[in-house]
Amino acid sequence: MGTERIDIFTAEAREAREAAAREGRELAETERIVAGAEAGTPQEALARTREGEEIAAKALPGARDPMIINLGPQHPSTHGVLRLVTQLDGEIVRDVHPVIGYLHTGIEKQCENKTYWQAITLVTRMDYLSPFFNIHAYTQSVEKLLDLEVPERAKWLRVMISELNRITSHLVWLGTSGLELGAITVFFYTYRERDRALDLFEMISGERMNNRYFQVGGCADDVPPGFLGLLKRFVDEMPSRIDEYEGMLAGNPIWIERTRGVGVLPAEQLIDLGITGPALRAAGVDLDLRKARPYSGYEHFDFTVPVGNNGDAYDRFLIRLREMRESTRIIQQCLDGLPEGPHIADDRKVVLPPRPELATSMEALIHHFKLVTEGFRVPEGEAYSAVESPRGEIGCYVVADGGPKPVRVHMRDASFVNLQALRPMASRPHRDDRLPGQRHGWCRPLMDADQIRAHLDPIRHEFADPRSLVMPALKFAQTEKGHLTREDMAAVAEATGYSPSFVESVASFYDRLYTRPVGNRVVSVCITLSCMLRGSDEVWEALCEHEGVDHHHGGTSADGRITIQEAQCLGYCDRGACIQVDAEETQGPFTPEEAVKLVEELREAPTPAELWR
Repeated sequence: MGTERIDIFTAEAREAREAAAREGRELAETERIVAGAEAGTPQEALARTREGEEIAAKALPGARDPMIINLGPQHPSTHGVLRLVTQLDGEIVRDVHPVIGYLHTGIEKQCENKTYWQAITLVTRMDYLSPFFNIHAYTQSVEKLLDLEVPERAKWLRVMISELNRITSHLVWLGTSGLELGAITVFFYTYRERDRALDLFEMISGERMNNRYFQVGGCADDVPPGFLGLLKRFVDEMPSRIDEYEGMLAGNPIWIERTRGVGVLPAEQLIDLGITGPALRAAGVDLDLRKARPYSGYEHFDFTVPVGNNGDAYDRFLIRLREMRESTRIIQQCLDGLPEGPHIADDRKVVLPPRPELATSMEALIHHFKLVTEGFRVPEGEAYSAVESPRGEIGCYVVADGGPKPVRVHMRDASFVNLQALRPMASRPHRDDRLPGQRHGWCRPLMDADQIRAHLDPIRHEFADPRSLVMPALKFAQTEKGHLTREDMAAVAEATGYSPSFVESVASFYDRLYTRPVGNRVVSVCITLSCMLRGSDEVWEALCEHEGVDHHHGGTSADGRITIQEAQCLGYCDRGACIQVDAEETQGPFTPEEAVKLVEELREAPTPAELWR
């Protein structure tokens, strides 16, 4: 037992080292922690520790060691037993190392010891938020091996219930995401609708979760009386409910701040990682198995596959909202055109006979007894079937040897594959540090630490507290392109000897320092009460309309020339409504027309040689 444990842990450490060697890099700090903590022998653990100490000794003066935090495996925000070894520099996530395997029920192996009929109950547990998709992939694979034709009504019932399950799954995602970002109200709203959907699941299958409604050959039963009416009422109300979610979050400044530009990966990298579902479509890749490889009659339905542009968390949020809207459309079409006919195939060698026949037919009783006790036999062969789940492609690979039990069952689980994107998403800069104007070349190269030191040396004697040097250093670094990138702040940290997290905390605190891209000129409109009483809200509306930016939060014009932003008191209360240009001179009062004229003049004026901001 002890030797086996050491072998497993040694393999974990070896995997981290081999991955770093393949990519031609040193071990990341999170990998080093994992490899050190899970080393097979005390000698290996000591070697990892010494290696870390050597790297720390080479660190720059004033640098601070990163903090390693274990998020999970028992943590409410992981929604399961997932361990994330996280490297933090202050509040900045530098690296994430997912460690899986804390909950492994061995379902695939259990399926090999069950009959094909019994295994259905197991695969539902693989994803208890969307169990119907697991069963759908599994039953389709078995049906391929049996060459069993599924009745048309059963196909439409599967589509109808799957789309309802897609809605409930997205509702859990949206509600819990809002809860973790501080929007607790949306959690209550989404679970209100989810509870109604679970009532429908219970009505049709007898269970609220881990439902076994899909069977090999079709569905376990036809819809019960009253079900279609309740489902229609649900889908009729659902669009207005989705409007409520969108109204609460889509324009919420906190939600936008924590999702827009966050977790971005290019489409090419997502494809290389095998990512599917909303995460891939948010990056602009139009791939949905319901359209690309239609199954279960999806080719008969009219629906649109939502596709994003930016590939960030905000686009993934919008994609899921639109998918819920499309799911309601599909369900409505199912209700309007549900075919007549049987709900399951009429093959007594595979499908259980109707229960009423058991009391009148000996043949039916024999078939029922043999199917339940022995199962049905599947011809030798192998088959793979995939469906489009709420998280992406779920596929099931089944190998048969002619017996009543599968030789091999393997699931291609979307969540497992998509988890590969977490680490590169966390390691990349959160936002694209370029605007259209910068892409056209007005932005100069990054500033290095030596330039910042040269700027600080003549003025060091003016600051009693050395920490105060961070502010002029940041302001000088910002002259290059009008805002601060992470590389700029890292250069300031190196030049001043303070940690990157401290430098970023200063940069994010002061209004005159910009940690996001801004235009060539920045126009700040005071929105305090005294200025609003003098018409600053009309000035704000006029400028946002003129530059085509969001009326709630401002932004940068499409050509990258002008940024409109709010300011909290410019100290010009007797001359409101007032405006400040480039965080320098405050002017006022302005009417909306005068403010627009000022912006037009700034647009025509040449860009300052030094963007002090």
